[in-house]
Amino acid sequence: MDQIKIGKFIAATRTAKKLTQEELAEKIGVTDKAISKWENGRCLPDVSLFKPLCKALDISINELLNGEKDNKETAELTGVLDKGSRQESAQNNP
Repeated sequence: MDQIKIGKFIAATRTAKKLTQEELAEKIGVTDKAISKWENGRCLPDVSLFKPLCKALDISINELLNGEKDNKETAELTGVLDKGSRQESAQNNP
């Protein structure tokens, strides 16, 4: 896990939702100083805060831990490519 990347992602997601650090802190029951520490990469949120934080920011826990939004198009394309290679393999190996 990249603490700095996760912190930048939290900050970017929070600002995109037009929330201040104080507003986000109130939503999840922490101080604005805690939010600042996360966003500056000095520490990570406690595991018990993952779910409320993700709900407040409208992100998944995977996205939080990866420090980036999941690219659904990439996931769909990968699924299509995997399906195609399985079919091709089955045709070549009857």
